[in-house]
Amino acid sequence: MFTIAIDSGGDYGFPVVLKGAKKEVQKNKDVEIVIVAGKDKLLHSYSIPERVYLEQSDCTYSYDNKKNIRRTSIYRAIEMHKSGDVDAVIAPGDTT
Repeated sequence: MFTIAIDSGGDYGFPVVLKGAKKEVQKNKDVEIVIVAGKDKLLHSYSIPERVYLEQSDCTYSYDNKKNIRRTSIYRAIEMHKSGDVDAVIAPGDTT
């Protein structure tokens, strides 16, 4: 099993990352996906399929709010990789 953490920051955020994660786990039975999301961006409840997991951080990275970097979703995803909890990290980023 290969486990990928995906930061749900970026221009379109969690709903788009979740949609892609659902497609990937349907297509590839050897993949698990951990979507790392800031609580500030999770405004609705979502149906999460098997082999897709949600890891929450306090907030999503913002260029204007760099002082809280250790509380962000991207920081949490990198920490998960450093500790061996995931095999790879994808960070879509944003265009600002």
